[in-house]
Amino acid sequence: MSLSESSHIPPLGATIHQLKIKPIFDALENREKFYAHYLARAAWHGSRIIMRQVSSESPNIFDFIIGLYHACDGKRDTLVAQCNIASEELASFLEYAAMFLCNLGNFYGEGNQKFVPGVTAETPRKIANISPETKAGMDKIINPLLAVPPFSLGCPSKTAQSGCYPSDEPITRDEITKVSEVMNMKSIGPENNRIRKVVKNGKPVLQLLQASRKLAKEYAGNDKQTQFLTHYIECFRTGSLDAFQESQKAWVTDVSARVDKILGFNEPYRDPAGIRSVWEAMIGIADADEIKRLKNFVDSSTTLIRQPPWAVKGVNDGKGPFEKGLLEAPDFTSVHG
Repeated sequence: MSLSESSHIPPLGATIHQLKIKPIFDALENREKFYAHYLARAAWHGSRIIMRQVSSESPNIFDFIIGLYHACDGKRDTLVAQCNIASEELASFLEYAAMFLCNLGNFYGEGNQKFVPGVTAETPRKIANISPETKAGMDKIINPLLAVPPFSLGCPSKTAQSGCYPSDEPITRDEITKVSEVMNMKSIGPENNRIRKVVKNGKPVLQLLQASRKLAKEYAGNDKQTQFLTHYIECFRTGSLDAFQESQKAWVTDVSARVDKILGFNEPYRDPAGIRSVWEAMIGIADADEIKRLKNFVDSSTTLIRQPPWAVKGVNDGKGPFEKGLLEAPDFTSVHG
């Protein structure tokens, strides 16, 4: 293994945390449970959008990891004997699998550097022999699984790649700019599209999202949630960013919701041009006890704001020269997702 490859191996011993939400979920009313459930399904269906945006091989790597889990019935330790590999080789590959699932792709979510398994090509091929399905899956991914370069996500080149521009023929920054200019002239937003010399995205996945959204809509708790979901479904059905913006207008007015959500193409930080957005999804359930404590904190804000060293008596009603004349206390909500 070369030096460049070894620098892209995930470190061993990464801590894995379990997100516990059952007590908070159990405290919801039945309607709220269904609402949260179907929103969570919509969020999870969008995970394949994330993987496609990371790299073309990521969905197949994901399928292999899940297929391997089912092939050994979740008993990963048995793979050492069944596949004739060393325990250290298994540990290294499982570390890679955990890192992949954490990032939903084979590039880090922070920094966009590619990571590869710390094993030779022989090890994953041995592991894949556990079933015909995993063997076929490994044949699809073995080359991009281990390939370095690309070193990172970025403008397509010999050393970088981008899911925003998935094409065998590299696209230049000038071409990206020209496409953006045409789209702007026609009032087409760039956030939820990709350029492959032809704009394309994952229609089957969005159809699954629409189905889950429609089921969630049946359990909406108020008109604002219904409006939000109606506009969202329209956005996923047609690709209209106007519908998405209308959904966000409804979302911000649904204050102190028991079940909150963020879904859509929101942040452009992975696009080298800084305009095409990645899919994000988070469904959160409000923790009543934590919100109560936060409310007590907010209720004390008029007292606390007069305690910093710059809070001078007789200046700005005791708040000092650096604070606003009118304190606008925030509406805090603590959610678990």
